[in-house]
Amino acid sequence: MVPPSFALPQGWSYLPFGQVIDHIASFVPESELSSEDKALTLRYCAESKTLCDLLAAYDVNLGPKMPTWEEVLPLEEIRLSDIVHKFKADQLAQYLQKEPWYSLYQQEARKWGYLLWCGSGFSDKRGIVDIRFEKSLSKKPKMNIAIGLQIQGDQYRRIAQRCGRQADLTQKVFDEFKEKGWFLTPDLEHKTWKDQQTSMSKIFGKYDGRADYPYRFVYQYHFLQDHSFAAIAAEVKNDLQLALLLLSKLPLDCRD
Repeated sequence: MVPPSFALPQGWSYLPFGQVIDHIASFVPESELSSEDKALTLRYCAESKTLCDLLAAYDVNLGPKMPTWEEVLPLEEIRLSDIVHKFKADQLAQYLQKEPWYSLYQQEARKWGYLLWCGSGFSDKRGIVDIRFEKSLSKKPKMNIAIGLQIQGDQYRRIAQRCGRQADLTQKVFDEFKEKGWFLTPDLEHKTWKDQQTSMSKIFGKYDGRADYPYRFVYQYHFLQDHSFAAIAAEVKNDLQLALLLLSKLPLDCRD
């Protein structure tokens, strides 16, 4: 539906799904299919093209913003809401990469041996955008430390990640990054964090890695009040500026 936010391998090119459908349909009349199968194939092509046009029109009407659940609810009935979440997340990733500050932050991060990475994904029926500074601390794959942001659905998250298998590492990650000012103390009674609404019932959320990929991922979040790409990018810019100030102070050990 939309060009990918990642670099394509050499020799590859982006081809919109609508063009793929048109290409398939052009071969049907001269194919060896029965007249019944030809009619059925052309019908599938026409209906698929209609769905592409519907999504394209919906994207135009929605504009440069992350969709709310209410905005994609009508598409849930025809099972297209997941696609909208996926390509809007990819659009946001591309939007952030094109911001003037993105290349400047990349250059600044290299001074401390970090890479600025931005990409999109999908999980639990929600689009995901990750933008974070990463440093590899070991020759082992994926052994790294990271600080950055994650937009998952309507949650705007500050995140931190470290590799390791220690039982108490999750709490250490939170404590280290809170001491440096990255994580904050949420108001759990009034459900606010960074002076915005949250549903956190604990001070932080977490994910733990697999046995072959040991890491601790810690996050705090607030709900998006303004879903526009411009508003999200403005908050991302400010938070990454703070993260840049912390890069020189991050722990450098990577113990198993």
